[in-house]
Amino acid sequence: MQAAPTDPKYFAFISYSHNDRKWGDWLHKALEIYRVPKPLIGRDGRDGPIPARVFPIFRDREELPTSSALGRNIGEALAQSRYLIVICSPNAAQSQWVGEEVRLFKAMGREDRILCLIVDGEPNATEKPDSALAECFPEAVRYRVDTDGNLTSERTEPIAADARPHADGKDDAKLKLLAGLLGVGFDDLKRRELRRQQRRLVIAASAMTVIAGVMTVLALSAWFGWQRAQQQEALALNARDQAETIATTMLFDFRDKLEPLGRLDLMKDNAVVVRDYYLNLPAEHSSATTERRRGVALMNVGDVLRLQGADKEARVAFNESERIFTKLRETDPDNVEAQRAWTVIAMRIADQHAALGQIKQARRLYEAITVVTQDLLNKDQHSLRYRRDLSVVLVKLGNMFTDSGAHELSEQHLKRALELVRANALVLPDDKQAGVDVGVVLDGLANLYQTRNDKSSALEMMQETIPIDRKLVRDHPEDFLLRQRLAKSLARLGKLHRDVGDLDSARDVQTERWQILNELVVHDPTNNRWARSRANCFSDLARIKYLNGELSAARSDYVEAIGMFQTLVELRPDDLESHFDLAIAHEMLGDSDAGLGSFAEALSSYRNALEIVSWLVANSDGASRWDSANAAYFGKVGDTATWLGQYDEARNALENAVSIMEGMLSKDPQNKAHQRNLSIAVGRLAYLERTTANYEHAGKLYQRAIELDEALLDAAPEDPEAIRDLAISTYQLGANFRAQGDSQAALAPFESSLALRRRLVALAPSTTSWRGDVAESLLGLGDIHSNAGAYPLAREYYSEALELNLQLAAAVNDGPSYERQAAFSHNRIGQSYSLEGNTAAAIEHYEQAFTIVKGLAERDPDNSVWQSDYALSLRVLAQGAALPDERDKAIDYNSRALEILRRLHSTNALQDAFVPWIAEIEADINKLKLTNAP
Repeated sequence: MQAAPTDPKYFAFISYSHNDRKWGDWLHKALEIYRVPKPLIGRDGRDGPIPARVFPIFRDREELPTSSALGRNIGEALAQSRYLIVICSPNAAQSQWVGEEVRLFKAMGREDRILCLIVDGEPNATEKPDSALAECFPEAVRYRVDTDGNLTSERTEPIAADARPHADGKDDAKLKLLAGLLGVGFDDLKRRELRRQQRRLVIAASAMTVIAGVMTVLALSAWFGWQRAQQQEALALNARDQAETIATTMLFDFRDKLEPLGRLDLMKDNAVVVRDYYLNLPAEHSSATTERRRGVALMNVGDVLRLQGADKEARVAFNESERIFTKLRETDPDNVEAQRAWTVIAMRIADQHAALGQIKQARRLYEAITVVTQDLLNKDQHSLRYRRDLSVVLVKLGNMFTDSGAHELSEQHLKRALELVRANALVLPDDKQAGVDVGVVLDGLANLYQTRNDKSSALEMMQETIPIDRKLVRDHPEDFLLRQRLAKSLARLGKLHRDVGDLDSARDVQTERWQILNELVVHDPTNNRWARSRANCFSDLARIKYLNGELSAARSDYVEAIGMFQTLVELRPDDLESHFDLAIAHEMLGDSDAGLGSFAEALSSYRNALEIVSWLVANSDGASRWDSANAAYFGKVGDTATWLGQYDEARNALENAVSIMEGMLSKDPQNKAHQRNLSIAVGRLAYLERTTANYEHAGKLYQRAIELDEALLDAAPEDPEAIRDLAISTYQLGANFRAQGDSQAALAPFESSLALRRRLVALAPSTTSWRGDVAESLLGLGDIHSNAGAYPLAREYYSEALELNLQLAAAVNDGPSYERQAAFSHNRIGQSYSLEGNTAAAIEHYEQAFTIVKGLAERDPDNSVWQSDYALSLRVLAQGAALPDERDKAIDYNSRALEILRRLHSTNALQDAFVPWIAEIEADINKLKLTNAP
């Protein structure tokens, strides 16, 4: 870029056609009044320290004195300007005057200091003969100038901002020009300008709230005095008009500006003042218009209360608003605005029903909204607004059907919604709301496919959603709700990566989500939803550590997450969602403790989760939202108490779980999710009965679970979830027969389970959990054949299971669980060789198992499960080495195993079932020492 003139008189010269005078006036004023953000002032720019103002700006035909030598004056002004700004349009392209000014500036050697502002027409339209008249760039802009000041045939690439509405728009175009004039990045200037605008808006909103309160008092005072003093009529009318203007501004304009900022404190103050204004209006001044505005004000108050977690207070505001709009709708049935207004508030109430688990009430209301909205769209088939309204309620219904297991209905509703929002997006390709709507529907479809275990389709949906969300955030950095939307999409994407075993990608996605949510919480600490989302993200990151085998680190993070949720509960005791999040965090802490082998601590955490959810059930006005969670936590308490041998507590908890799910299913017999959860609860109770040797009762319970699973599979023969549930129940029935010693009876259920699991893997070979299920069935069948003495056949099953587990351990990040299963497979193969008398082959596999479990134990010394595996593996090696020439080695193995078990016992991390091993190993060591004595 060529140097600017020394000590120039003008910062820039604006060249434009007389026909574009309005644009010249606007740009001249916009540049001269612009104040450079303070952090930029004095920083090194293109022409030295950045000034506080870009002043003065020369405007052609405005700044020049009257003179017959007009050309000389223009030349002097151009020579004394740092930059030339050309307002480009078809008018400018045809203007000889504009072209001459550009040519003169280029002839001065400052071509690189020309900035263009497109206001109309099309750039480079002359390249298309049928649209040449639309050209916006003057010829002198499009071509270079030689040393003599003549235009050449060499093309240039003009630096241009585009003020047209579908491009940069006026505000961004102005900032792009300023960025060029100051020599700073546009993004930097844009961010600083947005922050400045937000500060101004916050100040204005606060001031407007105070003014509105004062004006409300004045207006009402004037109205109440109307009857007493007729001479005050003009004053009263004037006060009423002013108050109405302010209220209307706050009701609509300020709400729309404050909501993207996420400032709930100001939103609430704003909404409450307007609500009170309309609430206190004298009856004689009430009208359909004021009633509609009062309904909107109440809805705004409810929205803020809901975001703050005050659901009960929000419900009161929503119900009053709905009463108003229902009356308006009934009074004027042909008024489409009244019909639509009712659907908007009814949607809020339906959402609250859904959040509380009041599914029937929510569905009835959503379906009523669908009928009204479809009718409105039928009357105006090209209405973008009605298309969007219909898509929103279809997504709500689709998500509800997903949760209830009605997947076909869900897909129908969501795909219809996708057609509607994509139609809108075609008409408005750059519209913010249209982009958001497409992302919302894709997210709903991703949720459906994820629920159906169709992870590849779910990932496909999210891979389309995330770029949309990122672009929206990039294009609208001032809208914090879009950042919240992106964080939500990242949460689903992270969980999908996690579910398919790609923990590295899951961690990267959740880390990005964490950074976004941190920014949101810093921006508005009063936004309870953002604070909850951040705490949930922290918990999701801990879950990734848990799956990656970092159990101690995960446990520590879950303790911290519990502290976060506890703080939120204390701040908003009436926010039931925060209570539920706290329960989930206790559950996750329990899972970590169970993974570490600390089952007593795990039971304590599960009891805490159960206590919270039981409280939610008792305090949710009869809503069933928490019932299934209550049953699930009863199940976890029951399972853990079973492992600890606390059978009375276990039975009580598991029977409660079954009873809750039976009650839910009786109220909604077609709900597939309830059927599935009942099957799971029955299976858990059956496991307790099997553990306590009540095999006959356990068998009946497993048969009941199988019947429930078969009914679900009959209704949806290709549903992966139903196939997997039936495979699990069938396998457990076989395990019950095996526990009784009836291997022959166990064979058929095990083979049936394996066939179902292979069928699943054929549907989606990359699903790691399904491949792990196949390995489990293979081990079970291997055990059956080993017990029957068919050792070579048993080893075929064991070897296939080993190969699968090794592949999974190498292919996915949550490898430790599969490594452990690989060690079990090695031990089973070794045991089959040992039973055949092939000690050398047996020891070879025992040693390979030992290498795996030793590595796991060294990876996490606090994991008592891995430590006990290590001790047992040492014990197996000791038994294999108990030969005359290997007794010293056997003593060493036994001694190391004994040391580990004693340490676990001293820390209460050892299961009671392993305690007799300590005495047995001590006896073996003494026996070996005596035998080894000279």
